[in-house]
Amino acid sequence: MNRFGFCKQEGPVFRIRDLNSPWRSVLHLGQRQMVGKSYQWEDDPETSTFSFLEKGRVRLLNLSETGKERIVLYIEPGCLFREIVLLHVSPSHPASLVALEPCEVYNFPRTLLDDAEFVRRHPALMSNLVHSLGAKAGAFYSQITESVELDPQTQVCRYLHRLADERRTRVVNPGVSQSELALVLGLHRSTVCRIIRTLRDRGVLGHFTRCSLEILDREALAELCNPSEGGK
Repeated sequence: MNRFGFCKQEGPVFRIRDLNSPWRSVLHLGQRQMVGKSYQWEDDPETSTFSFLEKGRVRLLNLSETGKERIVLYIEPGCLFREIVLLHVSPSHPASLVALEPCEVYNFPRTLLDDAEFVRRHPALMSNLVHSLGAKAGAFYSQITESVELDPQTQVCRYLHRLADERRTRVVNPGVSQSELALVLGLHRSTVCRIIRTLRDRGVLGHFTRCSLEILDREALAELCNPSEGGK
């Protein structure tokens, strides 16, 4: 947490909260909307609004040209979303936003960002928007770096090691199934299953379900987080 809010890396995925809290002062300029769980916003470049999340949780998911899905970001209350598409259009890499629970959002017209009078009256909000875009850019860059530079096994091991390092227990709650882990890492499900099977055969992992992951050899898992060790 810092003065611009909360941005935390959880494996290759980032979770943000309160990055844009100052925007609560202008919620009266937005249109309130209540949506249910699984509601989906398309990241459409023709959209006429951007949104502020007051309550609930939203997941940002990217779809590559090859049809591969990858979870990019978890958005929690106090954050703007759908603002990036107003500033940068990437039609070949569409993204979707899904409500993970019932949400309360406020939708602002896109013209607000081009309104000179609004900018003049609210310089602090413009500064906050720049800082939050910087935080998101840093998160996206970190994800791209790992996905490009690391082989699949190293990516899986780093994710699991971060979980193990946070819990410091033999059995941890990963919060994701093997299929969901593949979605988080942008890997094929069969690739992740094969890697998990290899780690079991090597005595590094035990059982792995959505609610329980057994770490049998923490030191070996840590060594496999090094790319040079990944193929051994």
